Amino acid sequence: MGSRDGRGADVSRGDASLGVSGPRAGSAAPAAEPAGAAGDDPGPGEDHAPDSAAPPRSATAPPPAANGSAAGPAGGGSPPEAAPDYGQKVPAVDQAIKVLHFLAGDPRGQSTLTEICSGVGIYKSKGKAILNTLRSANLVTKNDHDKTYALGSGLLLLSRALLDQSDLTRAAAPFLEELAVVPGTLAFMTLIRDSQQYVVARSGSPGGISVSIRVGYHYPLTWGSMGKAIVAFLPEAEREELLAAPPLFFHGDPRSDPEDLDAVRAELELCRRSGFGADLGAITPGLMAVSAPLVGGRGAVRPVGTVSVAGTFPRADAEEHGRRVAAKAREMRVRLGPLLDDVG
Repeated sequence: MGSRDGRGADVSRGDASLGVSGPRAGSAAPAAEPAGAAGDDPGPGEDHAPDSAAPPRSATAPPPAANGSAAGPAGGGSPPEAAPDYGQKVPAVDQAIKVLHFLAGDPRGQSTLTEICSGVGIYKSKGKAILNTLRSANLVTKNDHDKTYALGSGLLLLSRALLDQSDLTRAAAPFLEELAVVPGTLAFMTLIRDSQQYVVARSGSPGGISVSIRVGYHYPLTWGSMGKAIVAFLPEAEREELLAAPPLFFHGDPRSDPEDLDAVRAELELCRRSGFGADLGAITPGLMAVSAPLVGGRGAVRPVGTVSVAGTFPRADAEEHGRRVAAKAREMRVRLGPLLDDVG
């Protein structure tokens, strides 16, 4: 279970890491872009903001003097610099927070630069600078194809402490501990967010060669055994629609190993019958993983995540681990149903 960006797992004695790539507040009136300000080249759905109007005057800026120059003290000297007031908000930080809230509130999960700046009420030049800063911290990602922005996985890493204390992850901990009893195995839980699944809880077994996945790691929706467990239990029409829209990551990076859809459908059918999906070293040689769907939702019940066991156990033991994982997922549905329904 390596990463979408090609970083593979490093399985070693003691502790190893599975690489991975790398979730509207109130709107303000849109601000016009000053003439000559830099911004992204327009792309699909991204036009230039008007550049004729001036920005609103800051409440702390001196009013213009009668001759058009900035007012100052008698004698024409520069006005004295005001002492910083750290009890006030920092405008740039406040605007960055508004950008993040705007992206979180977009039901499409992504927005163009123009949409963000119009919704937050800032110039495109300022918006671009804020987005670039947030991207450098992995708090925002950019799709260079259609020039849209979305929330980055760094936000989930920041919320790791909160996730560890949340009701669902705390309630899931005993179930994962019961799964991680074989030396050298790791049990973990993922939840679906848009087209990604995020690791929100984990439990490792003591001793042996271990595999470590940190809370906050994320994978494509169709990644490995987890993807098989999710897609196999989707409604048929939705499943076929997803299969018809590559890239698919059931066996790793499709650029080096394109998916055979007939073989994938056969695996998904086997997954529906057995209750779990398996990746027996296809993505990372020597690393085995089995996953079962966690289902929830108010109304239509559907996969909202997975529970998995990964490790360097023999291929012959995969069936036994798979049955244990499937049984544990069913038990979690019975005992944690309301919490899982809130996820869906």
